[in-house]
Order: sequence, then structure tokens, then C-alpha cells
Amino acid sequence: MTQQGDRVDPGTGAVEPPLADGVSSLVPTWTPTPAATVDPSTRKACRMNRNRLNGCGGPAATPLKRCVSEELARYFDALEGEQPCDLHKMVIGETEQALLQFVLEHTDGNQSRAAQLLGLNRGTLRKKLNYYGIDR
Repeated sequence: MTQQGDRVDPGTGAVEPPLADGVSSLVPTWTPTPAATVDPSTRKACRMNRNRLNGCGGPAATPLKRCVSEELARYFDALEGEQPCDLHKMVIGETEQALLQFVLEHTDGNQSRAAQLLGLNRGTLRKKLNYYGIDR
């Protein structure tokens, strides 16, 4: 069920809630890519990612989600009852840095290819790399 301010992906029907306060303007907006310009392997990977993001396959379908949940449980245990501060910013920052570093290594430092794999504009990728202090 959509609410006011929600964005709907016309390709998948996925509903994205409005961005929370304090979310960086670096977050890319969804832009459809004409199917004719995308190679078949990329279309398959995108379809698999959409299924994961939409929850298809249940909670056991994403080992990454399970890993994040386990790390969060350890983090909360280590807090010993204290309340975390800026939890969303910390988790997103940590995972985004790891993702950017991994993809850059995977593409041998090729930012254009890394941006393509991430679904980002190359300028946006460069801003994120600069923000996190990741060597290019």
C-alpha cells in the first residue's frame, strides 16, 4: 500500500518510501534504462536484485541481510543496554564504504565500470569516494 510521498518503480512496481531527514543528496534517483541498451546478463542480474529487494524468496534468500542482522545483534550486545546514536548513518556508511571498495577492486579501479555496476552516475561515485576518503 502506497502512502503520500512514496515513489513507485514503474518497471517492478516496488514502492520506495520518502527519504528520511538528513539523507544525503548523493542518493541517486531511479532512472529507467531502455532495455535495448542493457546486455542480457545485466538484465538478469537486475531482475535477481529486484527479487531480493522486494522480498521474494523469504528471509533466507539473502545471506547479506542475515550477515548484517548478526553484526547488528553483536553491536547491540556490546552496547550493554546503552542506546546507539545515529545507527542508520553508521550502518549505511559502513556498508557503503565496503561496497564501494569491493566494486572498485573488482573493476581494477575503473570508475566508469564501477559506477555502471553500482547503478550510479560516475560523478556521484566520485563524490562518494571523496566523501569516504577512498583512494581512486
